[in-house]
Amino acid sequence: MNFFSKIKFFYVVLFITMIPVFSFAYLDPGSINVMLQALAAAIVGITGVFVVFKNNIKAFFVKIFGKKTKKETIEEETIKKD
Repeated sequence: MNFFSKIKFFYVVLFITMIPVFSFAYLDPGSINVMLQALAAAIVGITGVFVVFKNNIKAFFVKIFGKKTKKETIEEETIKKD
């Protein structure tokens, strides 16, 4: 199989799997509770990552957008002159 026939095969399989199939089902309170728990876990996880890496994130943005002190400005000017 060459590359293009693999691509065609992939698209055919993708198309077949995307055909809607009706399932006469309902969402009971248990499944809604699982969805809410997953949402809560995602929010807590994102918040936890932010708290852990807060100093790194802050240092990154200060490095990009922070104001330079007079000493840093003078050092940069002397480096450019040399």
